[in-house]
Amino acid sequence: MRDPIARLWSMLRFDFRTKDDSDLNAFAATCLSKPKFSTRCDYKSALENIDAVFDPEQVFIGFYEDMFDGDLLDRLYGFLDIAPIAAQTEKRINKSPTAHLPDDVANYFATELAPQYAYIRERFGDAAPEGWLL
Repeated sequence: MRDPIARLWSMLRFDFRTKDDSDLNAFAATCLSKPKFSTRCDYKSALENIDAVFDPEQVFIGFYEDMFDGDLLDRLYGFLDIAPIAAQTEKRINKSPTAHLPDDVANYFATELAPQYAYIRERFGDAAPEGWLL
């Protein structure tokens, strides 16, 4: 899982990569009213659906941020019972252009996604990455 705000902003930047920032910012200010965007940030529903179908030992949950600096890949290889694969963690594929997240849009995202952060805090406690809005 990736920080919901970072994930949403990345998706929006990718979708708007051929448009100017004013179009992106105007759309971002209301994007969570659209299921295409809101469902991709709804970790609570996704995890509850997974919990309803799979036993806990059948599921691996990790945080995006731990892929680059943490031990996530080693834990994943252990979970899958496979030999480690040399990963190029410094290489980013399909990287969106850099764009500043305006304060008003960040505040909108934080308000709308607050229940997601609360759920992640409740479920994962200190295991959630430090940079998340917790």
